[in-house]
Amino acid sequence: MTVPDASATVKELISNLAGGSKNNGIPAKALASVVLVILLISIACGAGAWLFLTGLEIFTSWRVADGRWYLFAPLAGLLSGVWATVPRWLSPLIVVFTWISHLAGLSVGREGTAIQMGGGIAATFGSVFGFKQTESAKLLLQVGMACGFGAVFHVPVAAAVFALEVSRQRSRGFRLPTGAGAAVDVAKFAIYFLAALGADFCAGALGAQHAHYPSFRLSDVVSVRGIGACLVCGVFLGWVAWLFLFLLREFRKRYATLIPQAWLRPTLAGGVFSLMFFAPEVLRRYAGLGAVEIAQFFHTVPEHWDWFGKLAFTVFALGAGFKGGEVTPLFFIGASLGASTAGLVGLMPASLASLGMVAVFGAAARVPITCVVMAAELFGVQILPAAIPVCLIANWACRYSPLSEGKTD
Repeated sequence: MTVPDASATVKELISNLAGGSKNNGIPAKALASVVLVILLISIACGAGAWLFLTGLEIFTSWRVADGRWYLFAPLAGLLSGVWATVPRWLSPLIVVFTWISHLAGLSVGREGTAIQMGGGIAATFGSVFGFKQTESAKLLLQVGMACGFGAVFHVPVAAAVFALEVSRQRSRGFRLPTGAGAAVDVAKFAIYFLAALGADFCAGALGAQHAHYPSFRLSDVVSVRGIGACLVCGVFLGWVAWLFLFLLREFRKRYATLIPQAWLRPTLAGGVFSLMFFAPEVLRRYAGLGAVEIAQFFHTVPEHWDWFGKLAFTVFALGAGFKGGEVTPLFFIGASLGASTAGLVGLMPASLASLGMVAVFGAAARVPITCVVMAAELFGVQILPAAIPVCLIANWACRYSPLSEGKTD
């Protein structure tokens, strides 16, 4: 069987976008439009990511300095509740809504906002340049998604893989494409990667600040105890990912039944969360993004219940309808559980914190390959011999948790 040439497939994809054909080729003017629209999406997403990250840093510092910002949680809930009624052309407002959620201390992430921002930017430019066909609009939407994700997390390669994996999630389980499907995926990956790389470069050039983690040391886990800990930890990480999904689904469903009005659900939840103003410091560590705490897990062993504290706060915030995302809270959950496990078996906290950080996210989001690639980008390629089995085991354990009877959403 002859495998189609990937470079030819790239040309075919661009030809379809540009309105050309295999026989007539790509009109020069149309080709310029394709290149220009992808370039503009990349630049705009990079600038948007810089603005978004800068705002998150400012608003988080305000909340940490003054706990009275917790009292703004009902306002954050009201804005999140009315989000569904906002016109598509006002989609960048989700950045403002997410800022306010973080200012009020809600445990939400940032990738949801980044992806929606990227998708909104891509849809806007696609409409302006006349790319209204279903397949063209879909491809540009995935370009925007990859750009937003890559620029916010500083992982352009993982962002391109993420866009591919998400597009394939309609089929249960992950299967490597073959033949023509493989060539199409390679072609799409090339487009997503170049766009995400440009967005990441643009965000960095503007001054976007990203977290930097210590390089993974494979020697820390190359022993009978280390290998055993990694494998067992992979199972527990997958079960925790399943627990997160189960609790989020059940809380969201039951809360919606209790409060039918969509706009009222996060508003009332914000009123409850505003009581964090009176909460002790030990609980406030589970509020907000949790980036500072994540960095600490690579050097010190956390409390053994930290992962569940963050899980509960995140389920409450996302289940009630607050905007943001779940990736960074999942990083917190996985890193704290990994570091805690490392402390129990006598390993360095960073050894399992790094693996736990990406494995829980990969299992919960159903993107195991993305989390392996992300591990290499964040901690160095030397993590791959450990990350591949741990992430795949976690993904398997999440799907086939003994409590789920082999079925998960």
